[in-house]
Amino acid sequence: MSNLDRLLAMMEYTRKDGSAGESRFIERFLMPYKPEVYVDPGTKQPVAYVITVNPEAKSPLLFSAHTDTVHSKDAPVKQVINYDEESGLVYKTDGMPLGADNAAGVWMLLEMIDAGCAGTYIFHHGEECGGIGSACMATHYAEFVKQFTHAIAFDRRGVDSVITEQMCGDTSSLTFAQTMSELLNHGTGFAYQPDDTGTFTDTANYADLIPECTNISVGYYDEHSGKETLDTWHVQALRDRVVAIFSANVKLPVVRDHTVVRPSKWGFQFQSYLADPQDADDFLAMHYKDVVGYVRLTPPDEVAEKLLSLADEVAYWKDAALEKGVDMEVEEEEGFFPMNPEVYRE
Repeated sequence: MSNLDRLLAMMEYTRKDGSAGESRFIERFLMPYKPEVYVDPGTKQPVAYVITVNPEAKSPLLFSAHTDTVHSKDAPVKQVINYDEESGLVYKTDGMPLGADNAAGVWMLLEMIDAGCAGTYIFHHGEECGGIGSACMATHYAEFVKQFTHAIAFDRRGVDSVITEQMCGDTSSLTFAQTMSELLNHGTGFAYQPDDTGTFTDTANYADLIPECTNISVGYYDEHSGKETLDTWHVQALRDRVVAIFSANVKLPVVRDHTVVRPSKWGFQFQSYLADPQDADDFLAMHYKDVVGYVRLTPPDEVAEKLLSLADEVAYWKDAALEKGVDMEVEEEEGFFPMNPEVYRE
């Protein structure tokens, strides 16, 4: 199978987290490498697959991708994709996501492994469900994660981003991002540059443990939608450059102090479900997928206790509102949030 054929074959699988499609994808493409499987201590379910190349080199680099997609639970295991040889684009016509997010990243890591690039390669479960796999790794396998100076994901849309900031705040230094951009652009015609508009990928969950955590564009567009495409010409050219860089034992700068918490430019300090939300305000500061992740990672009795606590809190504010003559279901002018969870899902 050619390198391109492997990439196209990867995108033929729908890979909702925990689905049969994801399981078959992992069995076909990852398990032949005999990865070390990390499991959630509570559920005993796999959360990540780790492959180390040339461990004697003691590389401080952790390369990241994720195995799941945003396909629906009832999607068939395999799907029909289209490849246009004249443009190098892969696309679909059924209105459902392609899954280049993150098949392109998984493919990139496997290509680096095949080329013998020293480093540790981690393939996460559940990135699309709030970073479940990486959250578990950061929580239960922190000593493993802490050994690295850089966490480099290949999970960004477009063709020119080296991410410096995600929703949790800054995750890599400008110095590192500039250096990485220069290395990628050298002799290629690429236009990579530092980008502070990142949202979330698994490396964000390592930002408190690893100094430089980034995400690099791999050539897909319109992810999570029926319009998703992948520029295979770009990702193949990127593979060539990435392999050249990391085959040369490159030394990357380490500048960011990961022990310092910096507020996100989004206007709030992003509340990760790892931080153990305590009240309604904490939960409202979380995105819906992160609440889902929090529930999945937390023992049921603790979730039940938290729900009862939130119910007491809601009852208190309802009583306070009634004393002021405010109907919380129709009034927002007195400073109360509408009690409608759909408001906070996006």
